[in-house]
Amino acid sequence: MLPREDVALIINGNKVTNDISQPLRFHESKTSARRFHTNKKTKRWTEECFDEIDWEHLDLALKNKPEGYKVWRSKQNSGFCGTRVQVGRYGGELQPDEKCPNCGQREIAEHLMLCPNQDRTRLLKEQTENLEEWLHQDEKTEPELAYWIPKYIRMRGTTKFAAMGEMSATMRLIAESQDKIGWRRFTEGCISKEFHRRQTFFLQMTSNRLNGKDWTKQLISRLLQITHSQWIYRNISLHDRSNGYLRNKTAED
Repeated sequence: MLPREDVALIINGNKVTNDISQPLRFHESKTSARRFHTNKKTKRWTEECFDEIDWEHLDLALKNKPEGYKVWRSKQNSGFCGTRVQVGRYGGELQPDEKCPNCGQREIAEHLMLCPNQDRTRLLKEQTENLEEWLHQDEKTEPELAYWIPKYIRMRGTTKFAAMGEMSATMRLIAESQDKIGWRRFTEGCISKEFHRRQTFFLQMTSNRLNGKDWTKQLISRLLQITHSQWIYRNISLHDRSNGYLRNKTAED
């Protein structure tokens, strides 16, 4: 409290000094999300997993994104995006075609970033290389983060972050924290709070004008861009009117 300050609003340890609506909505939404995700009946997430996620910077990264983009991210994260399996549930088909348009495997939400199709794999490789180039640009990223983040993406969830090789004690703490959240959620913008802490400390020791908040927002946005690129490619492969999967299947039938 400041001298002669009669009242103050403090939410989650942070004093609100301007419009109260945004922080109130955010923390009420976070409370509702915790209640939903950690429900003992559904057992979707553990309390520990939920607490490791950097919800604040995910919210900031999505703040200026189009509404449709936010809806896509929510549907992908919850597993209710328009995959072939999901469409079959509400499409009224007796024997729905559940095949991925690119590889032919059963297509559920988890399949989006794991499709083994050669072109999809090449797209993931190119997008990850773009992220890697951004991480190393102007030496703005803590060296270990710049080294391990692209490698973690390329592993496609086959290896735990903390099991990928020799790391410093601080980097291992970050890796173990992310392992509690998981690889898939990482590609959907759910990153550990430890990334921001480590990067903020690094930037404070340099002359770089970038701050940890902006860096974390950009990292999350770029991770989502990689995932969204897979979704766009998949949709074009499925719905293209001249050579898409549905058009070819109709012609074959």
